[in-house]
Amino acid sequence: MAFIWLGAIAAVFFWGSNFHAIAALSDDIGPMTMTWVRFSLAALLIAPYAFYQTRKNLSLSLSQWVRIGVLALFGVVIQNVAMFISLRYTTPINGAIVMANMPLVCILLSVLLLKSSVYKHQLMGVGTSFFGVLLVLTGGKFDLLSVNIGDIGMFIALSGGAVYTVMVGKWTRGIPVFVTVGLTLAIGSVMILVLALTMEQPIQGMRSLTTFDWVLLAYMGLFGTLLAYIFWIKATQVLGSKETSSTTNLIPVFTLLIAIVLGQSVEVEQWCGIVLVISGVYYANHAKNKQQTVLEQ
Repeated sequence: MAFIWLGAIAAVFFWGSNFHAIAALSDDIGPMTMTWVRFSLAALLIAPYAFYQTRKNLSLSLSQWVRIGVLALFGVVIQNVAMFISLRYTTPINGAIVMANMPLVCILLSVLLLKSSVYKHQLMGVGTSFFGVLLVLTGGKFDLLSVNIGDIGMFIALSGGAVYTVMVGKWTRGIPVFVTVGLTLAIGSVMILVLALTMEQPIQGMRSLTTFDWVLLAYMGLFGTLLAYIFWIKATQVLGSKETSSTTNLIPVFTLLIAIVLGQSVEVEQWCGIVLVISGVYYANHAKNKQQTVLEQ
């Protein structure tokens, strides 16, 4: 079980690092083209094995194919295209704080879609962790936060990711993780390619990619996409969507720590925020008062 938790945290770390990688990409390349390259690289690494396993050991029903297609739409296309576009209008800091609402949104969606119960300790943990996120991102200077069109786009990305997280564990139960990831990435890549061909010029955009852009996209394709999705899907299948999503509050913490490595300074308030985030995540998943149901469908 500890390895499952470590995998979920590793996925969150990779996604936190994606904020810096996306911000560092050249502005001359369309967001859909960059998203397509990232997911195509990941799909190429795993899709052949996934399709082989599907044909050899697994016969998916039409409903399973439809569900995987819906997961690809929300978890690959909507979440990531919106994120790439949004980070052209907002900062990685504001983007991270919006994504830090994932646990709360997942709790609400679990009640609406899965008729799950929500416990007092989970809401208290999420609240504590979110306040820590605010301290991490603002250093206690809450007037630094502002809302723009990029932040609204990040909320769309958050919504897509939340739907994916809540439904993937239930809809892919009984399907091997590698098959789920491979098919999701492959189908999502095709969807993004259609959008890129319709709205951008992907071939011309790829020609303008620099070596540094390719390094960043390769990193995001392997670590920030393939491995992250494998770890995340496995965690949702074993731990459940509400428990797994609580780790997303660590995204801004990792974003901040990476910023430190890149030479930025950290204030005392932000270190206090990191402690609150970690405490909130731990409390939401290990508190003993689980019998105190506060929301129920």
